[in-house]
Amino acid sequence: GKRPPAAHGFQPSAVKGQEGDTCLRSTDCSEGLCCARHFWSRICKPVLTEGQVCTRHRRKGNHGLELFQRCDCGEALVCRPEKGERDPSVSRTAGRNLHTCQRR
Repeated sequence: GKRPPAAHGFQPSAVKGQEGDTCLRSTDCSEGLCCARHFWSRICKPVLTEGQVCTRHRRKGNHGLELFQRCDCGEALVCRPEKGERDPSVSRTAGRNLHTCQRR
């Protein structure tokens, strides 16, 4: 008989990478993941959500030096300096350099 709809279009090549799978570009990864450098390979990592620490790229050029890239912030979020008021244990200097994903 017919195959169940769940098996529709299921070829190994069409399966998107899960978290931790190696990848070449973000389109190789499942939704909610991006392809980011991890040591000398690239793996699917989760796109950042609100409140998560993000990497602020001053210049696009020094991207290649990072051994551990982070994904960008998710939709409707922007990478901004953390105010630092929420956690008093975070010193002012540490809080100043910390960027987190915040609503636009």
